[in-house]
Amino acid sequence: MVFETPALEPDSQLEAAVLEAFPRHEVLRTMGTREGSTIAYQVRLPYPVSLTEARRELASVRRGLARLLARFEPERFEAVEQQLGTFGVRETLAQVPVRDVDLYTVPLRATADSSAMVH
Repeated sequence: MVFETPALEPDSQLEAAVLEAFPRHEVLRTMGTREGSTIAYQVRLPYPVSLTEARRELASVRRGLARLLARFEPERFEAVEQQLGTFGVRETLAQVPVRDVDLYTVPLRATADSSAMVH
């Protein structure tokens, strides 16, 4: 997921907000190499291995987007919250009749130089 900005320099407030909104995800700042290139922030999303995991990830994305909306557009967030309070969260994938194996993946990070490891 990418958040593009018109800024030519990093935005510490936006960076902090994106990191706070997506605490379990890797967040990268991208900058073009040409003069006048703008800044973007990329939130890396995992590849779900099951429908259940996809639903969890989508819920995480919804929560993160809601946090950003609440911080930067509080009036719009309030309107959205009122609608959700009335109609509820629409989770379309919950209606898919799939017999899903409930898998949950955990990212592992190598602590040593992988070139020295025996595979």
